[in-house]
Order: sequence, then structure tokens, then C-alpha cells
Amino acid sequence: MTVAVIVETGKLLKVVAISLVAGSGVAILFGLGVTGAASVLETWRAGRRAAAAGWAAVTLVCAAGSGGAVVLALVVMASKR
Repeated sequence: MTVAVIVETGKLLKVVAISLVAGSGVAILFGLGVTGAASVLETWRAGRRAAAAGWAAVTLVCAAGSGGAVVLALVVMASKR
């Protein structure tokens, strides 16, 4: 008697691992962006304009990365058949 393969465990574990890494990465990137935004305000109020500009750059990069990850996820989900 043969047993049908209902769940392909290898593929399932691969999806779980990739999702865990991608989800953690996006969460860390977004958190760094929020921290950067708070630091922009703090350094600007302290009169440290160069530091505020640096934190603003970090915030913009993190926002672009987080937004890009969302767009990439939507494109991948929409392209699956």
C-alpha cells in the first residue's frame, strides 16, 4: 500500500524559514526607521543639525526599504498562479 504525500515537509519548512527571516528583517528595519525619526526630533531640538540630517537619512532609507518590502511582497503574491 502506498501513502500519498499530502504535505511536502521540505518545501513547507523552506517557506517558514524564509518568512521568518523576511518578517524579522522588515520589522527590524521599520523599528530602526521609527528610532531614527525620534532621534531626528531630539537632535534637531538640541541644535545638532548635522546629526539630525544623518538621522533623517537613516529614517528615509528605512522608510524606503520597508515600503519596498511591502511592494515586493504584493508583487510576489500577485504573480503566483
